[in-house]
Amino acid sequence: TDARSNGTLLSFDETFGGPSDHVASSTKLKSIIAFKPKLGLVLDDQTRIYAMAGFATARVSRTVTGLTGTTGDVFLDAGVTGSDSKRMSGYTAGVGAERVIGSGFSLTLELNYFDFGHEDFTYGGTTFGTASTMVQSVKVTYSAATLGMVYRF
Repeated sequence: TDARSNGTLLSFDETFGGPSDHVASSTKLKSIIAFKPKLGLVLDDQTRIYAMAGFATARVSRTVTGLTGTTGDVFLDAGVTGSDSKRMSGYTAGVGAERVIGSGFSLTLELNYFDFGHEDFTYGGTTFGTASTMVQSVKVTYSAATLGMVYRF
């Protein structure tokens, strides 16, 4: 997958006991591996519906970049970037339907929710030219709809 989320965030500076200036943030969900057994109901000769739940793990990358025009305490100087990657694990749940469309072929539609929990990401950077470190606790969730074709031989 190449799912990503971009935005700005406000960090808390423990040294000064207050918020620091905003930084740009980017979260990328690079890969997902899931084990999700299905339990279903056959509606007729050509249609079945099912639910699934199981274990999921993902590779997640976070990047923060200092913004220009900061006015107070800053974690990153303008234009300086820090990044960290983690393998996060959690659960997945979803529902789906499968419909036979021809000899050996069927179409599937699935709706899946993934919750990879919280993980601490650590970034290195510079503040006013001095080395600094930032730690963020990030919760990662993801929803996906997939349309597929199955061939049974």
